[in-house]
Amino acid sequence: MKKYTSSKSDQQTTETPTWDSYPHGPEYIRASQIARGARNSRPLIHISLATWWRWTKSGLAPQPTRLSRGTTVWRKSEVLAFIQAKHGK
Repeated sequence: MKKYTSSKSDQQTTETPTWDSYPHGPEYIRASQIARGARNSRPLIHISLATWWRWTKSGLAPQPTRLSRGTTVWRKSEVLAFIQAKHGK
């Protein structure tokens, strides 16, 4: 993990905070963690990735947050609420 100093007068080094170190922040998950794909044998919902994206684009599933060009995530709480409402789990 990369280290930094907070100021020149303070020579104490600390670890760079990670997202996991924020206990009350929202938890995000990717499509490959939600739906069944080549890399995920234990999805949250047993549908294909194509179906998940189709539901997202049609407004049926929660809307994602785009972090960068190749990284799209969903709030885990919204996905779990959607699954519970849709399947009664």
